[in-house]
Amino acid sequence: MLIIARAALVPYEDAFSRPAFPVRAFAPDDAEGGYLSAVAEKILSGDGSRKTRLREDSEARALFSAFLTHAFAEAANGLLPRADEALRAREAPTEGFDLALFSFEYAGDPHLCLARLAWKPVLLHRDDADEDGAFTSRIARSRQGMPAPSGKDVCGFVINLSSGGIRLKDAQVPCAEGNAPLFSSVLFGMEETRTEKEAVQTVQEALRGEAPAGTQMQQLEPVMRQAMARSIEETGTIDVESVAREVFSGEPEGEKIARRVAERVQEEALQPVIPVESPRVARGLQRLKLRTDTGIAITLPASLAEDSASFSVMDNPDGTISIYIGKIGELRTE
Repeated sequence: MLIIARAALVPYEDAFSRPAFPVRAFAPDDAEGGYLSAVAEKILSGDGSRKTRLREDSEARALFSAFLTHAFAEAANGLLPRADEALRAREAPTEGFDLALFSFEYAGDPHLCLARLAWKPVLLHRDDADEDGAFTSRIARSRQGMPAPSGKDVCGFVINLSSGGIRLKDAQVPCAEGNAPLFSSVLFGMEETRTEKEAVQTVQEALRGEAPAGTQMQQLEPVMRQAMARSIEETGTIDVESVAREVFSGEPEGEKIARRVAERVQEEALQPVIPVESPRVARGLQRLKLRTDTGIAITLPASLAEDSASFSVMDNPDGTISIYIGKIGELRTE
């Protein structure tokens, strides 16, 4: 668990009242610290988050630098009112959530997290008393509560104050010009990058796009997934050209295809060697999910899909396809 040093909370109760500034910073107790730690860890490790940085022209650079040279409360009261002004200037929603700002040390460097915690409806019991003083317990809607830190609604970013590196889990919000990313556009200017999941999809599309004519995609898919998963396990990265070379090793022009795949990925503004930190990305690549037009869904290990004695897809003379699943020791209904 991360040790949260200082924190500040800004409640957005309704659209017409402004939060109180300056905010009062506090040292979180065990319960508060545990919750905020889980929020930061979700942002740092989730496969829906991405690496980025503040843009060179971002005015927020000085606001974050202040946390290295000033007390937390002073720096927070420079940052949070500016975030509030940005929300209102862009006509973004200003009710139904808290902004949580907190500091901690991670991997030896000072870090700062800013998260939006959207309230969730809560139902509680209430006791109604009649004229005789008898109580009846009823169900009532209560003030909304904080979201679970592991939930999809938690969004925000963690910035390494020493390096400027950011791990971002953003959310689209309505604003004056339409929907826009809350943290990377509405509040701060951040560089356009991709999540690890999006980077994997880009590599997959490049491999499919450069596959020789006549390639059976059902056969290509498990080989492609296995090659990427192995690259991540062995190096912590997707080495695009190396992966492509493995996928097309049986093709006469495999080397040329691999170079074309790497070039195609670079044209998509991705590096030829893509770091992957989330273990869930590799685990996802090790599974193959199939769905037929008749509603049959199949999930199997990608390694099994490469074994024709265990799994194969066959073309029928009438244009339909059949699926063969063999070497099964037991079948269970779940």
